[in-house]
Amino acid sequence: MSADQNKPSVTIASSKPAGGGCLVGITGGIAAGKSRVAGYLARHGGFPCLDVDDIARQLLEPGQAGWKAMKEHYGERFLCRDRRIDRGGLRRAIFADAALRTEVNGLLHPLIRRSMHDLAAEQFLAGARVVLVEVPLLYEAGWEDDFALVVVVQATTQICRQRLQNRDQVNGQEACAALAAQMSPEEKARRADVVIENSGDWEQARRLLDRLIPRLSCLVGENHENCIRGDKNKGGARKNLDTRVPNK
Repeated sequence: MSADQNKPSVTIASSKPAGGGCLVGITGGIAAGKSRVAGYLARHGGFPCLDVDDIARQLLEPGQAGWKAMKEHYGERFLCRDRRIDRGGLRRAIFADAALRTEVNGLLHPLIRRSMHDLAAEQFLAGARVVLVEVPLLYEAGWEDDFALVVVVQATTQICRQRLQNRDQVNGQEACAALAAQMSPEEKARRADVVIENSGDWEQARRLLDRLIPRLSCLVGENHENCIRGDKNKGGARKNLDTRVPNK
């Protein structure tokens, strides 16, 4: 086998853009570093970026659609004295109870998804051709067909657990429960169009992202003949995205 054949590459495929632009999903396990990757791509690629967690927080504000759905379904169970959602209590409850997690997701995910597309449409109308969306539960929610391309950010379980404990001030048991509630990193990587390893060497991850940015810009635009085409679910055309790190 030649030296070039030993070098890693990433294969990507995309479905046809919708609404005159492309949505690019950024997902991965909890505390894998999705926000850092999304922020880097947004800043250095000039892409607008939406955060589904931010959308969910807005929908759960008192009087908003998500808050009303939770209040109607659960009454006072997850409400604080100030009538706001007890986010900490809700989070612990859904990580500990798979049936409750499925139920809450069934209430909130359709609202979040609709809002995500509405906000993306605003960006497209404003002239954006590619919009990034950070979606922690992209595969779990079954939203992969909403995106022209999906980037999965990965880190080892040990690193994610430590990051989660430090970030959210939770104990080891709570961190493990949160990690176990999501699809395995291996399965997410298997489904991904692009995988970014983010277990600690940010410089290497950054160089991979620098190689990804021009490919994202080419998803739609004037050079449409060079764009990545095909349907991921129907064995459509595929194109190699060489994100090899050059030797120093």
